[in-house]
Amino acid sequence: TWASWLFHVASALLIAWAMLILYRKKGWLRNVMMVALSFFLISDLLMLVNLASGEAYTYILCPISHAFYILAIPLLGYIYIREASQEREQAVDALRESEQHFRDIVNNTQAGYFFIDRQGHIQQVNKAWLQMHGYSSAAEVVGRHYSITQPDEIAQETQADIERLLNGELIPPSESVRLTKNGTIKYHTSSSNPVIQGGQVTGIEGFLIDRSQQVQAEAEVRRRNEQMAELHAITATISQSRDLERMLGSVLESVVTVTDMGVGWIYLSDDQGQGALQLVAEHGNRIKGEMGSRALEAGDSPLNEVAHSGQPLEIIISSDTPWPEQLALCSDHDHLFVGVPIFSGEHIQGVLAVLGCNRPRVEQEVEPVSY
Repeated sequence: TWASWLFHVASALLIAWAMLILYRKKGWLRNVMMVALSFFLISDLLMLVNLASGEAYTYILCPISHAFYILAIPLLGYIYIREASQEREQAVDALRESEQHFRDIVNNTQAGYFFIDRQGHIQQVNKAWLQMHGYSSAAEVVGRHYSITQPDEIAQETQADIERLLNGELIPPSESVRLTKNGTIKYHTSSSNPVIQGGQVTGIEGFLIDRSQQVQAEAEVRRRNEQMAELHAITATISQSRDLERMLGSVLESVVTVTDMGVGWIYLSDDQGQGALQLVAEHGNRIKGEMGSRALEAGDSPLNEVAHSGQPLEIIISSDTPWPEQLALCSDHDHLFVGVPIFSGEHIQGVLAVLGCNRPRVEQEVEPVSY
């Protein structure tokens, strides 16, 4: 019929056109495909011959045509299987390369990699992890429980995070500490994730980024800041002491001038609360010494009497008295000593004393000094 003619003619032409295209190609796929298309073409040509003969040889040509058609189908199946196999091999090779690339990255990275199974046993670590924990080989830790790297202080917190990860939860990266082989504490940033295979969590893997040097640097910065703060405090104290010395020196100069005496001293209790009186100010042309350089010597001196009694004292010191022998202000007169205690509340904090020549003067009451 005309429909059969049209079908087989169109099929033969299309197959011939495809064979012409493949003829310029090379390779096993082209060869197998050319054979399969040749079988299809022969099958169509035999059917056209049968139609041209008025189907006089139907019982001979049709079986042969169908045989060539059937023979072409396994060749196409072979091509499909071979192509699928090659694609699978390429996918497997790509997966192997990707896995090897990942392993190379893990082994060569500066971050410590670890894999822990569901029982909490360490199954895989890289060189950086071993170095961070002070181990020389993976055999020392593989198969052991992860708790060998955890200080007791964070054991419960770490166990809670492990349980969350094994339940499939995700936890954000966090800063933590680790216990090394020799028992020292180091610092790191940890990022962990559950490993899922076949829809089940099979373990936990993650990376550690060491930050011990950063923590040490921060501690050093804090220590230096504390030292600077202490230095500032000391500097402020020294400045205040200098101001106090100038103030006391000015006061003492005024007292010596007003009382028309030759020299004057101010002794104050030391800051250690031991009761000793330190010289903090002195004034007079014949006075030499540094403020605070000497304490009030023990003995029966007018200064000690004022300091111990807490009462003002005014006495005449004869010129032949050995105290104070270095202060011979008057060659023809005895010396006049006037000392008053310095009070802070009810406690004696020091002594203010002046020394001069014993000249006639107007009698006046001497009062203690308080502040």
